[in-house]
Amino acid sequence: MKKYIFIFVFSFIILMFTSKYSFLYPFNDWQDANSFETVARSVLSGKVLYKDIIEQKGPFLYFIYMIGLITSTKFLSGIFIMEVISLGVMLIFVDKIISLFKSYKYSYLVLPLFGVVICTSRAFVHGGSAEEFSLPFLMIGLYYFIKYIKCELNNKEYILNGIICGIVLMIKFNLIGLWLGFMFYMLVNKIMKGKLKNALFNCIFFLLGFLFIIFIILIYFIINNALSDFLFSYFLINVGSYTGESSNLFERVIKALDMGFMNIFYNNICYLLFPLFIIS
Repeated sequence: MKKYIFIFVFSFIILMFTSKYSFLYPFNDWQDANSFETVARSVLSGKVLYKDIIEQKGPFLYFIYMIGLITSTKFLSGIFIMEVISLGVMLIFVDKIISLFKSYKYSYLVLPLFGVVICTSRAFVHGGSAEEFSLPFLMIGLYYFIKYIKCELNNKEYILNGIICGIVLMIKFNLIGLWLGFMFYMLVNKIMKGKLKNALFNCIFFLLGFLFIIFIILIYFIINNALSDFLFSYFLINVGSYTGESSNLFERVIKALDMGFMNIFYNNICYLLFPLFIIS
């Protein structure tokens, strides 16, 4: 419990300086965040997502923003609180990953450093992005992936991973590669061990969790007669908009890696903290 309190207090402090949803900033001037807010406000006022108002991110992101908007006060943004929860949960699972390899005491050094690097990275910039709110789910998935390599997972853990994969799909669908790799690795690994039946059951439990989230999302659009609007606006438009530059997969991978390294070197804090990560 003390560690959880430490994590969430630290999350609040670091986001207080790095997120423009913090009370230290007059407003968040990032155009994407304002678009997300506009969509969330519209849905809260009775508009149907993707039918009456269109934006290209997934529906679960706007659900997070809606919670943030309805919990906002004059002095504290509810979206900022959602960011604190998001970062806190992410760091909790970073701590769980550390505990798989090292003594528990190491996390008190690594967690603050990791949080600072994340929140001062170029990808973070303003706060309130789809990637930021996906981070806790990605870290949960990474934890269970590593845990599977070290020991077996139970059925509930496969269901949980299916649920969080479905959530990430409904925030930004191109971030679900972690679970594609996770489940493919598990399937191949168990087939090689002669555990095909067990592997198939694991896949079924994963799909149960995944389809549960998808079913809930689809119900909303079916009831509002907006299923085709959802599929077109979220999937078709996004797929088309990111394939215009180059259809060559190799070139796109090289460009992604190049941008990744550029973003790392953009953050000068990494130069200072990287040796500390190695030591720890």
